[in-house]
Amino acid sequence: MRDFIHFDINGKTHEIRGSAAFTTLANWLRYSAGATGTKIVCEEGDCGACTVLVRRSADEEFKPVNSCILTLAQMDGASIVTVEGLGMNAVQQSMIVHHGAQCGYCTPGFVVAMSGMFECCDRVTEAEVRDGLTGNLCRCTGYEPIIKAALAVDGKSMPKLRDVYPAVPPNDAVRVGRFFSPTTLADAVQFKAANPGCTIVQGATDVGVWITKRNFTAPAMLFLA
Repeated sequence: MRDFIHFDINGKTHEIRGSAAFTTLANWLRYSAGATGTKIVCEEGDCGACTVLVRRSADEEFKPVNSCILTLAQMDGASIVTVEGLGMNAVQQSMIVHHGAQCGYCTPGFVVAMSGMFECCDRVTEAEVRDGLTGNLCRCTGYEPIIKAALAVDGKSMPKLRDVYPAVPPNDAVRVGRFFSPTTLADAVQFKAANPGCTIVQGATDVGVWITKRNFTAPAMLFLA
């Protein structure tokens, strides 16, 4: 059983040990990895400025997630793409042409989420754009130029991220301090019995906010993903 967390950031594998595994992904990206394109605004998983793309197996597509309320421990075995890993793609070019940014703080999150939409198609409808960007908020530009930018993108001109970053780290049982990610029900039951006050998480959209807003520290954490 591994005693460290590992994940890929833009194709590069990182290993995390000890208490650092409970750092939020957004904070680690900005302050440890230097990937400052990922912004931290609400720290509640609401605004989407911290959006990154994630997949956990070669059978999955990259999907947008809010990195501000995810711990590094939850990212074990994941391949993660930040806005830096996209390069100057067709989405960013279209945002420039259609004036899709004003203050620009929310823009990386929009670009990442929009790029994820084109992993599965080459063109999008307005309804698909509105649905796909529901988790991204803009307070100054307004959404019309952003929607126009998405509609103008030709996904055929963009390499698929699954081809750019084909590798996914192995996802097996891992125990790092008080964090445990089991691969069998029996192991999960045993850990819970030994740690009756443990916090059980899957997406952890509530626990993530406890961490960022209440300075919550779990006595132990059982991850079921």
